[in-house]
Amino acid sequence: MFGWREKLYRFFYGRYGLDNLGKAMMLLYVIVAILNVIIGVITPHYILYIVQWLLLFIILFRMLSRNISQRSRENWFYEKHFGNSFNVFFKRIREIRYKRYRRCPNCKAYARLPIKRGRHSVKCPACHMNFKVFIAF
Repeated sequence: MFGWREKLYRFFYGRYGLDNLGKAMMLLYVIVAILNVIIGVITPHYILYIVQWLLLFIILFRMLSRNISQRSRENWFYEKHFGNSFNVFFKRIREIRYKRYRRCPNCKAYARLPIKRGRHSVKCPACHMNFKVFIAF
């Protein structure tokens, strides 16, 4: 017969799996769980407990779903409205040792700058306007 690994492969065949929306929901789950532990020390908070279990149920439901088109639409909606802001945020955290980001005063676009301490004149990548920046560290 089949081993446990093959049975697991057969079970997950055709399932949706983990996507960016699932990762964001897992992050939210961890935040709610930490809040539940912190607030639960003072007094039991059942609403956070229910939200925590509800998030876990939704995450597992989405991962094990066979309705791939619906889960893809949900992930597409998330990516369209929220995904880019999270990607930019985590990219800025990854590059904090090498780059600095400054906002253009004219068009509000971000300019990615190398770390050169002091005052500089920078050309905006979107509107090509020159503006002054100060990089302290």
